[in-house]
Amino acid sequence: MNSKEIKCPHCHWKPDPGPHWHCLECGSDLDHFANVGRCDHCGYSHDKTYCPEELGGCGQSSPHLDWYGSFDQDLAEIDIFNS
Repeated sequence: MNSKEIKCPHCHWKPDPGPHWHCLECGSDLDHFANVGRCDHCGYSHDKTYCPEELGGCGQSSPHLDWYGSFDQDLAEIDIFNS
């Protein structure tokens, strides 16, 4: 997925690449979108991502996968059965 498609499902804030989040397990700084919510240091998978107010976001948490938009639409466009 291209980074311009990643956005907060509440306020539509778009993150830039960078370690704007902290791992809930080990406390390391991480980019939640570099590895789909998985910590590079300890491997913990974050099922939710908050939208950082300090960077212009709304401060709400959402399921991590919701930040990627509609998978249903993406799957319909692939149409593997007619390829």
